[in-house]
Amino acid sequence: MIFTAAFWCDGACQGAPEKCHARIEVELEPTIPNPRDPAFLSGLAANPLYTLTWFDGHDDIAVYDLTGPATDYRCEGEISRLRKSAHVRELNVQYPDSQDPRSAPRAE
Repeated sequence: MIFTAAFWCDGACQGAPEKCHARIEVELEPTIPNPRDPAFLSGLAANPLYTLTWFDGHDDIAVYDLTGPATDYRCEGEISRLRKSAHVRELNVQYPDSQDPRSAPRAE
């Protein structure tokens, strides 16, 4: 009986994720001097519930991990807002809902 209860809770008792997550590739305006700058990233996210973390990039292309509240499915609301930013030329979602299983964030 105890084993059955533990087995039942293993799948049924798991809650929803606490955060949304997406890996996004962003083509930035060439006037952005440092796409890794924390001040730039917090200004670009503009909402304190969301965090942009540098993952990779070159030239005007930056890849970020975007995290935010679980109430925003796949961070779609924030992605939509980021696409309208004057600093963003183009935004593509690489991995909605989870990190790229092939790699982890790189240390600088």
